[in-house]
Amino acid sequence: TLQLAAYAADGRLRGELKAQGKRLGVANASVTTPLNRSPGSIMNWTVLPSAALTGQVSVNLDDISWIGSAINNNVRSGGRLALLAEVVGTVGTPRLKGQIRGDNLALALLDQGVQLEQGTLAARFDQESLHMDILDFTAPHQPPPSDRLLKNPQLPADRPSGIMSLIGGQGIPGFMASHPPSPSDSLLGTLKLPEGPGRLQASGTMNLMGEHGNLKITASHLPLAQRPDRWIIASGSGRASLEKNVLTLEGDLVADAGLIAQPVVGRPQMADDVTVMGRKPPDRKGPRIDVDATLDLGEQFYIRASGLEGRLAGQLRMRGEPGQQLRAIGTIIARNANFEAYGQRLTVERGIVNFQGPIDDPGLNVLALRKGLSVEAGVEVTGSVRRPRIRLVSTPLVSDLEKLSWIALGRPPDGRTDASLLLAAAGAILGGQSGGIKDKIGQALGVDELSIRQTGVGGALTGQIGVVGKRLSDRAFISYEQYLTAAAGVTKLSYTLTPKITVVTRAGIDNAIDVLYTLRFD
Repeated sequence: TLQLAAYAADGRLRGELKAQGKRLGVANASVTTPLNRSPGSIMNWTVLPSAALTGQVSVNLDDISWIGSAINNNVRSGGRLALLAEVVGTVGTPRLKGQIRGDNLALALLDQGVQLEQGTLAARFDQESLHMDILDFTAPHQPPPSDRLLKNPQLPADRPSGIMSLIGGQGIPGFMASHPPSPSDSLLGTLKLPEGPGRLQASGTMNLMGEHGNLKITASHLPLAQRPDRWIIASGSGRASLEKNVLTLEGDLVADAGLIAQPVVGRPQMADDVTVMGRKPPDRKGPRIDVDATLDLGEQFYIRASGLEGRLAGQLRMRGEPGQQLRAIGTIIARNANFEAYGQRLTVERGIVNFQGPIDDPGLNVLALRKGLSVEAGVEVTGSVRRPRIRLVSTPLVSDLEKLSWIALGRPPDGRTDASLLLAAAGAILGGQSGGIKDKIGQALGVDELSIRQTGVGGALTGQIGVVGKRLSDRAFISYEQYLTAAAGVTKLSYTLTPKITVVTRAGIDNAIDVLYTLRFD
């Protein structure tokens, strides 16, 4: 229903509006203003811009579930909203002054598994500002993921510390973890969670024109994410203020409990720094942001990702001025962590990630060893995430080849038969900077090629393979290719007949003879 009516009587003009719908609710408005008659005329009635306005507006939305889906497919809303306002001012400059009341409000973020409910809103507004006296939600806690890190957390303070191997989305090749719990380790009980639901409260003032505002926000045991791969409950307080198109965010946040696990692999997506030619980038409008906040991971924050599992601890102060990169100051460590890669576990004797600048380039100070052997070998990582310096270490001191063998195999190297296994370990532990040590290993084994490469799709061997090769003469080259994740290998003999014709023989999982003709052109 939509009705509009106007009445003129006794020198006054009155207008009434009524709108009613199943999802819209009911809205009523009535406005009255005096009429002005020109002297000497009976029919010439006008409404002057300076004429006073009086009236009332009331809106009752019994169901606001349609608002959430209109904003985003991942948002759901519910509850009731009521507005009651007085119409004041003049015809030329009308103003509203009234109150907004919300009851049984609900807001759900489906992709994060977070639901705010039993919400109440009490606010006042005038022609310039919205004064929010209180916005109060409760947030129920969903059961934590079925993960033994949360069921049987171990928090002894005298155990060695470890450190994550992935910071800011960039991998640091290495084994950075502590030893697994032994049968004698005592469990300290299940995860300690607060009783009752979480709570979110906000209050403050916002300019209706978006020019300035100030909000105070308080969170108590508030779920920030409740998914199988990301489950975080946090408490803290903060303030958001807007002034001269600068949004300032200040606050302190402490994690009551949390788990970050390996995310479920979904469909591939392009990275944020990919630019598609011919496609106009989206306009990035909005205020500039100034951040000054503190993040404390607390005592019950765990990680299980990329082979690393354990507890994270530390505190970071986030600082970012308008137009500048976000910076961080503080230290993050991982305690009681273990890391599994190629079937091996290393103990981290020293592990520190130190933030003193850009958040994606912290300093590293890590020492990880494979312990319990006659030679305790491992890796030491220093430098920064962007420019790590990785070297092999051992006690007692042995050659790099032997260090690598003790890490990967748990024993001294056995001649040339361990080449493919040591090659895989060198690629995993030393990453892209391993050229110098790989050269030493190749010289010690007496080979000319020692590398890891990717095979093409469609061949007998697809994926990552290790290659060990030896040049027999100027024309002949023999190599052995080992698939790193399966017991499959190929021995190849390449013989160059002419600069353009090469004969390649294969024996193993793939038996073949190829004659290759090479044509080169610019």
